[in-house]
Amino acid sequence: ADIPLPGGILRVDKAIVPRTTELRLGHYSLPELDGKPIEKKEVKAGEWTAQVVSNGAYSLALVPLMGWTDADAEEATGLHPVSDRCAYPVAEDVLQADGRQAEKIYITLMLWKKGDKDFSKKELTPVKEILVSASGNVVEITLRSGEKKYVSL
Repeated sequence: ADIPLPGGILRVDKAIVPRTTELRLGHYSLPELDGKPIEKKEVKAGEWTAQVVSNGAYSLALVPLMGWTDADAEEATGLHPVSDRCAYPVAEDVLQADGRQAEKIYITLMLWKKGDKDFSKKELTPVKEILVSASGNVVEITLRSGEKKYVSL
């Protein structure tokens, strides 16, 4: 499910795999502009850590809220149509199936903004609380505004 938010989306996924599987979720990529290297950094946002990339014209942030075991900002060549070099935030996990089907819920905040100003703590932390039902089939997300979002999986 994609939940639209100001300046981004809150993504809720449930992966179901028959065998151990490596999972990766990448944000958009930002092109290198005018030969200036893309800035990559980690930003602590409440109890989470955001991966942020900026090319001076735009910034992207990926905040792995649930399920992901690792996140980073990676560089690539030949991926973006505007420039040969680009960077993008990515979240990763290995879902262990151990000989039988496995499932896991992943929740990811993916943000974007124009300009070179840093993301504020407020922008990086629109989620106040995440609750998963005992069955694992319903996720209740409470936003900082108090609004609740429900996702049936």
